[in-house]
Amino acid sequence: KVMSSQLRRTTRGFTLIELAITFFVLGLLTTATFVSMTSVRDRAQEADAQMRLRGVAAAQNFLFEARGYFTADQAELTALENAYLYTVDDTPAPLDSKQVSVSVVVLSSEQVVGMATYSPNGRCHTLRMAEPSSAVPDAKVRFTTGDPMPCSGTTAIAQTTADGW
Repeated sequence: KVMSSQLRRTTRGFTLIELAITFFVLGLLTTATFVSMTSVRDRAQEADAQMRLRGVAAAQNFLFEARGYFTADQAELTALENAYLYTVDDTPAPLDSKQVSVSVVVLSSEQVVGMATYSPNGRCHTLRMAEPSSAVPDAKVRFTTGDPMPCSGTTAIAQTTADGW
C-alpha cells in the first residue's frame, strides 16, 4: 500500500487548466493563420483580375500599333489573346467567370478602349486606355477598382471620363 501511494504522487498528468490554456493558444494560432491566408488569397485574386486587364491591354496596344485601331470584336480579341473569354459593347462581364468586357468608342477624335472584369471576390476592375498620340507617344492607361455596376467596358470608359481623365 505504501508503494501504491508513492506511485500516485510521482505520476502526474496535465491539469484541466493546463489543457485549456494549451487549446486556447492553439486556437489563437489557428485563427491568426486563417486570417492571414484569407488576406493573401484576396490579394492574389485582385492581382489576377488586374493581370487579365493588363494582358488584354497589351494585346490592344499591339493591335493599335499594327493596324491603327482598337477592337471590340470577339474574334479579333480571341486571336490576339486567347487566354480569356470576352463580352463586347455594353455587355457586363459575368461575376463568376474570368471574362473581360471590352468596349471601344471615339472621344474627342481619339479612340478609347474600356475593359472590365470581376475578381473572384466580387470587385470590379476597370481599365481605360486611349490611343497614343504625338503628344503622348505611349497609350494613356488608367486602372480603377471598385464596384461600378454593371462591370462593363462601357462603364470603364464612362467612369474614367467622369473623373476628368
